[in-house]
Amino acid sequence: MEASDVAVSLLIGTLFVYGVGIAVPTLIRFVFYKKPMSKGATIGFLVVWWFVLFTSIYFLKGENKPNVVPIMIVLFVSYGILTKKDKVVSAPDEENKKQIQS
Repeated sequence: MEASDVAVSLLIGTLFVYGVGIAVPTLIRFVFYKKPMSKGATIGFLVVWWFVLFTSIYFLKGENKPNVVPIMIVLFVSYGILTKKDKVVSAPDEENKKQIQS
């Protein structure tokens, strides 16, 4: 196996694990569900998502023991995405409203 083949394989693997691994929770959070998930629901989803990622890497790469560190990084980032609360924008108080109108 040449060095370029290894580099391409690593690039494709990295894009798959991080790209797909984070894209699905991001789509669920911001497109389909549109609000933060509860911790229990998030953990349940991430257990299923870990199984899907792990088995897909196992079958695509043909490794007997895939590296779980990238998958764990994806799961921690996904947990943050799925449970992150929306930023609350507070309305300006009366003094600020008067200054804005002036």
